[in-house]
Amino acid sequence: MPPSSAVFLFPPFNCCFLAALLDLSGAAQVKGVWMGSTTLPCTYTPSEGFTQQTLTWSMERDLSTSTIFRRDSSGDHILLSRFRNRVSVPKSSPGDASLHITDLEIPDSGHYTCQVIWRSENYSLVTKEVTTMVKVAKVAVTKPVIVAGELGLAVPAGAKASLTCVAQGSPPITYHWFRAVPGRSGLLLGSEAELVWNSLQPSDAGMYYCEVQNRVNTRMVQRSDAVELAVRDLPEAAVTSENAVGDPETDETTQIHVLYFGYKWYY
Repeated sequence: MPPSSAVFLFPPFNCCFLAALLDLSGAAQVKGVWMGSTTLPCTYTPSEGFTQQTLTWSMERDLSTSTIFRRDSSGDHILLSRFRNRVSVPKSSPGDASLHITDLEIPDSGHYTCQVIWRSENYSLVTKEVTTMVKVAKVAVTKPVIVAGELGLAVPAGAKASLTCVAQGSPPITYHWFRAVPGRSGLLLGSEAELVWNSLQPSDAGMYYCEVQNRVNTRMVQRSDAVELAVRDLPEAAVTSENAVGDPETDETTQIHVLYFGYKWYY
C-alpha cells in the first residue's frame, strides 16, 4: 500500500503581512481646549509595494456623519466648510495621517474616523480605520506663574533681563504686568506675556507681579505671587599705580604700572 500523502495549505503571505504592517495607530480620546488647537493622531508604518491611495477624515456628531478632509491623487480637499482654514494633515511625513485642528469650537466635539486605503502592486486594496473621540471644553485661566530669564532674579546692572507670565486656559489670554508700590495699587507696566529690560538699572529693583484673564469668565482675574527682582552693581576693577620717576639727568620717562584683577561671577 503506497504511503499516504499529506497536503499542506498556507494562507496567502500578503494577508498576514499586511495585517502586521499596514495598521493604523491612534488615540481613543483627545481633549481639546476651546479656541485652542489639537492633533488627532493617525499613523502607520509605510510598507514597500503598497501606496497610499486615499486618506479621509470624517466626523460623527448627533447621529450624522460628514467627511471633513480627503486626500487623493488630485490633492487635498476640505469638504466641510466650517473646517476650512482650520484643519491640515502633514504632507512630507510618510505614514503620518494625523489631523491638526485649530481654533477649536464646542461643536467640534464628536467621533472622528481616520480611514486609509492602500493599493498594492497587483492593484488589490487594503482599508484600515481608527476612531478618536474628541471633547472640547472651555477652560478658565489658571493662576499664573512668573518665570525669570536666563540670569534669574539677581541680575547685574546693565544686563538684559526678563520675566515671563505663564498661565493655562482657553485663548486668548490677556496679560498685565505691575510693579508693586507700597501703600498704593500696582503700577501698570505692560500688557504682554513677557516683561523685558534691555539694560537693567538699579532703579528697576523691586517687587513685580502679573494678572491674567480670558473670555471664559471675564470677571475673574488671576494674579500671580509677587517676585523680587534684585539688581547687583558691577564690581569696579581694582587699579593700583606705581610711579617710577626717572633720573632728570638721563631724562627717563615716568612709568605707570596698572594692575587689573579679574572677577568671576557665581550665580
